[in-house]
Amino acid sequence: MRGEAVRAVRQAARIARPAGGTSECGKGVRTMRRGGGGGTRAWAAGAGAATAEGGAANAWAGAAMVEAGAANAEAGAATAEFTLVAGLLILLTFAAVELGVLLHVKLVLAQAARTGLRQAIVDGGESPRAIRVIEDQLRAGGMDPARAAITISPRTAHYGTIIRVTVSDRYTARTPLLRWLRIGDVRLGATLLGRSEFLGGGAP
Repeated sequence: MRGEAVRAVRQAARIARPAGGTSECGKGVRTMRRGGGGGTRAWAAGAGAATAEGGAANAWAGAAMVEAGAANAEAGAATAEFTLVAGLLILLTFAAVELGVLLHVKLVLAQAARTGLRQAIVDGGESPRAIRVIEDQLRAGGMDPARAAITISPRTAHYGTIIRVTVSDRYTARTPLLRWLRIGDVRLGATLLGRSEFLGGGAP
């Protein structure tokens, strides 16, 4: 019985013994041989306690590794979410800017057509002054009159005749978003109608 207890304590001492050193359990085995059965039981209990402490330390180390892995996973998920959200916000920002520029061009064309129609109503149809005021309005809005298509019909309109003024231009997208959507080149225009108030025989 005593020999079995000694073998059990030796085995526990080998498990708990640190590399390159002599454990207290090994010393306890030698003491047990001198101290009898009571000492054997006491040192066996001590060896069991040492093994339990080693297992607890390993458990704490494993828990620390699990926590570190969870923290790394959360950091990676946060980076991925930020990338997706930032990309979406950038696209929305460019879309808003593009929409603002497009509306500006549309308003400039409408204002140029309105100004040209007023002049054409007074002049009785198409006239150099009507064309000139349309071009001036386009320049004031930051557009190139050479690219715009200006149409005033009829060329001669007596009093009460309907006059049609059309001003259009091709809009090219500034950002790659609309180009990627294949709508980066659209035709914008404005058409207005009015009755001639010219009382003479023709347009000046």
